[in-house]
Amino acid sequence: MRKYTHLTVTERRLIGMWKKERLALREIARRLGRSPSTISREVRRNYSGCGYCCYIADDQARWRRASASRVRKKIRPGNAHIIRDGLEKRFSPEQITSVFYRETGKSISAVSIYRWIYKYRGGGRLGLRKKLRRKGKAYRKYRPRTALLENRTMIDERPESIAEKRYYGDWEADLMLGPYRSRRALLVLVERKTKFTVIKTLKDRKAETVSQAIVKALSPYQVRSITYDNGSEFARFGEVAMQTDSKAYFCLPYHAWQKGLVENTIGLLREYFPKAAKRPLSAHYLTYRKVASELNQRPRKTLSFAAPCELEHHLLEANK
Repeated sequence: MRKYTHLTVTERRLIGMWKKERLALREIARRLGRSPSTISREVRRNYSGCGYCCYIADDQARWRRASASRVRKKIRPGNAHIIRDGLEKRFSPEQITSVFYRETGKSISAVSIYRWIYKYRGGGRLGLRKKLRRKGKAYRKYRPRTALLENRTMIDERPESIAEKRYYGDWEADLMLGPYRSRRALLVLVERKTKFTVIKTLKDRKAETVSQAIVKALSPYQVRSITYDNGSEFARFGEVAMQTDSKAYFCLPYHAWQKGLVENTIGLLREYFPKAAKRPLSAHYLTYRKVASELNQRPRKTLSFAAPCELEHHLLEANK
């Protein structure tokens, strides 16, 4: 076996292409003349809910190599405000590292930030700990009884360009429900290429209410397609498609993971609106726009730590 060398961007392109063709990892390793464990580790370390992207994987590998060669740096008191500001905005420590680098030109690891928070001896240490994003209980969405949605186009008929996020304007839609027996909900719309999020409050979950809210919420943006689940609240998808000049696609029954981006976004929203909150979602009417703004300004690892609002603005201007 040849001496180990780092994977090249060409090899990562081939891995991405063969993954889409559903080749086994062992077969990919054989074609590249690499160890199966190397390919397995590469895919595992760089896989996200959106799949394996060779360009993002190569950027992350370069960043990891550069970070590994650096001597561990201490967080100086003059830079501590960057971490505090990030935690106030509910950034994860990993996201704060990208902001830290942009503002100081110096790299720190997420582990260093965790270590600094837990060892911090000044006033407010417990407050900083509480601002760390924590994993709560698994989110289980109440699903209303599905009506017969006629003339649906299922997700397996959706063009590959949508799955691969080639173009701006492909959205995923879902509802985030309030407390048990509450009629109110939040409409959550996420653009696949940029992860830009739009949130709108709903007075009820009727199909007519939902369809009107989708059209109004997406009126400022380009819409090529919307992917839904099979809930009866989306029964008027045809009207939405006509008014937005877009295509509608539906996940297979019990396959909510096929629109995993909006499902993940709802998980992020639960940090702001816990399901066990005493107040219904309607009480947060004045804050939901602020929450959407915070999510859209949060740097994302899968976007090479760019913020969704930055990419959305750039693509919106380019498509004018």
